Amino acid sequence: MNSKNLIVFASGTLKNYLEWGTEYLLHLSGDIAFEYNQRMEKLQPTDELLRIVGEIVPYLMQHNSEIYAIDLLMEVDKLEDLILVRTMEFDR
Repeated sequence: MNSKNLIVFASGTLKNYLEWGTEYLLHLSGDIAFEYNQRMEKLQPTDELLRIVGEIVPYLMQHNSEIYAIDLLMEVDKLEDLILVRTMEFDR
């Protein structure tokens, strides 16, 4: 991982990070997209990044940040997952 934020994030417990707020998750999303593209170029695994994306996207959808959720899915070539997220029910 090249991003300092992702290194710190990955070295932590990876628990409760959805409680850190939308701004942090948006910044983290940008780092994930960058790291994803670097790994794809080097043919490295992206499973851990996609798992995190799978947790961030529903959070963004639930907190009125649908555009950012869609952007993140597009960045990691998982736009088809939008159908799965869209079928979830969110309290607003």
